[in-house]
Amino acid sequence: MIKEQYLKFSKKYPFLINTQLIEYFSVFGGLEKSTTFNFLTQSFDESLLEIANSNIVYNNFPFFIFQEPFRTFLINLTKSDAKRATASKRSKIGFDLAKSIIQELESNNIIRVVQSREEPLRQFPKQKIKKELRDYKIEPKIYLNYPILRFWFRFVEPFKSENGLKNERQFLEKFHNRKIKLYSLIFEHLSTELLKLHFKKLNISMNCNSFWDIYSEFDMYCQTSNGKYVVGECKYSNRLVTKAQLVKLEYKIKQSNLNSDFIVFFAKSGYSKELEKLKSDTLLLFTLKDLKLLN
Repeated sequence: MIKEQYLKFSKKYPFLINTQLIEYFSVFGGLEKSTTFNFLTQSFDESLLEIANSNIVYNNFPFFIFQEPFRTFLINLTKSDAKRATASKRSKIGFDLAKSIIQELESNNIIRVVQSREEPLRQFPKQKIKKELRDYKIEPKIYLNYPILRFWFRFVEPFKSENGLKNERQFLEKFHNRKIKLYSLIFEHLSTELLKLHFKKLNISMNCNSFWDIYSEFDMYCQTSNGKYVVGECKYSNRLVTKAQLVKLEYKIKQSNLNSDFIVFFAKSGYSKELEKLKSDTLLLFTLKDLKLLN
């Protein structure tokens, strides 16, 4: 779904390229059919203020999501690690209400729920578990289906009033201090689509999603149609990805006991020469520019 929105967005605004395209899409993606923005004549901040002070988002999505208890749940979801329990706890609601909220949002195509693939810590009934691990619960993650809604509930809704933003300066300050997480998630989703495309050209299909367990989180953990496993990391940063990050990823893979026939990196700013030299058929290195292959 994100891929389709991205392709429509890039065709509508062909003058946006590379980082601009990712960053504008991370905020305005999902409104391609209904709204046209003047990105050529406005600065990025001017466009942010235009949409934040308008009713465009309210007019394009079911209005109940901007009312309680959905509003508070979605605000806290965008602040959290996307796990159901974390968003529910932050919202101070019980399990049953959270379950009802999630079902309603999912049935209206506002969110998608991704189940965890980790193995239970207790493999048999009387197995002893370390005391500090006994309260750990396997939890699904919840993702908003439209980039604009993640931006809206993370940054706009807390500042919104009937007459627009309560404080434009604070809104912009908060956005620019925390925008990288917004961009990183979209980069991760699009990189997953690029990885699928890469293997599709080799006539290999794959089941691909993020993976998390009690020890670590991985941006991608994929199984191919020929039984191979791929672990991927996305780095939306102005720094080069180095060999040290490969070593760190290999440690995480071992700690979580994952299979890894291939390791893949996707980097906004490229790679160190040392890591470039290690590139091989089983260590794949993609950059932001490779996203153009999705078109």
